Amino acid sequence: GVMSLYPYYDKLVSVSEVTKQENVKKIANRKTKDKFKSSMNTINLDRIYNLVDEDNDIFMKNGERVIVREQDKQITSVPFHKADFKVMTMGRLSPEKGFDNLIQAFSGVVEANPNAKLYILGDGPLKNQ
Repeated sequence: GVMSLYPYYDKLVSVSEVTKQENVKKIANRKTKDKFKSSMNTINLDRIYNLVDEDNDIFMKNGERVIVREQDKQITSVPFHKADFKVMTMGRLSPEKGFDNLIQAFSGVVEANPNAKLYILGDGPLKNQ
């Protein structure tokens, strides 16, 4: 499998220090144990919190608050009400990220709270699904 190729790589990068430690513990061998590295999360949380406070991407359309989005290279708007219970996640839109599981699980949240909204931000092969 893929792990048989690990000795041929210069570095094996994990998304966090914790993940790196797990990978070293579970899959490293004497040839690969020193190749594991971790990468800092590149998401700027302070910037995100500031944007949330500033409402920079929220506009009024026909008297209703909306947030803009891109779909099929078109800019569209999505209603964005203050009373809604909002959950936002971001990441690469690819099968291994499990957004399909999140969407399925979130349906239970919507049953308990009809005002719940899930916003998924990102790009990747599943963007148009």
